[in-house]
Amino acid sequence: MDTVRQSEIPCLCAPPAPVVGGAFLADGIAFEFSSANGQSIRSMFDACGDTREVLDDFGGHKQRQIVASMATGAPLAAAPPGAPPDTHSMSFAQSITYEAGAAYLAVGTHSPRGRILQEGGLIEAQDHLLTIPLSEESYGKRARDFPDAVLTFRKTAEGLLAFLVRPNERQERGSRADWLGDRSIRQKFGKTGRAYYMRTVKQEPTFLFVLKQSVLIQPHPYLAWVPEDEQYLMTALQQWFMRN
Repeated sequence: MDTVRQSEIPCLCAPPAPVVGGAFLADGIAFEFSSANGQSIRSMFDACGDTREVLDDFGGHKQRQIVASMATGAPLAAAPPGAPPDTHSMSFAQSITYEAGAAYLAVGTHSPRGRILQEGGLIEAQDHLLTIPLSEESYGKRARDFPDAVLTFRKTAEGLLAFLVRPNERQERGSRADWLGDRSIRQKFGKTGRAYYMRTVKQEPTFLFVLKQSVLIQPHPYLAWVPEDEQYLMTALQQWFMRN
């Protein structure tokens, strides 16, 4: 974690005091113990001195717990507000990491999505409009990955919006007499030399992206202190005392 400034990492921290019982986010928000065991754990930490082994074990526990809290959803499936985010790919889940010291623990992610998923917020376009994926095919990709996409506008409940779509069409065989005036008609010849006609039929395009000036992300907190964490730490500290 030393490659990124601490202020940039949303994390659970036990600062050098140490205070282990809360989610100490990157912007300094701290959640203190709320249960009776909180003071007991603090007293035990004070008595232990170097608790790197316990904190390292707890960091691994929190890492696994956070990843397990994220449901595996299909692309574009959204977790309900207030719930941990869905993992549409393993990249974000694999970015959850931890760092333990003698009296310090940080659990978090280097992913630039980390803070906005934890706290929610408004993402605003800078130089270009935001491209929000609308299909499983475009999820995790950029507009430049679809050179055949074209810009179109549609009226929606939000007003007139711009979309990047991929035109779809199919070839249909039939009679020239049925398609008078259709400029897409092309004459073909079969293996026997007999003539037939084909025309291009346009279909509903595939909507790849919607272009927006801003998008509001609902909070999906995944870094949190849960009741079983306190019991886990208490047990780990008791075992540490028995070994030392």
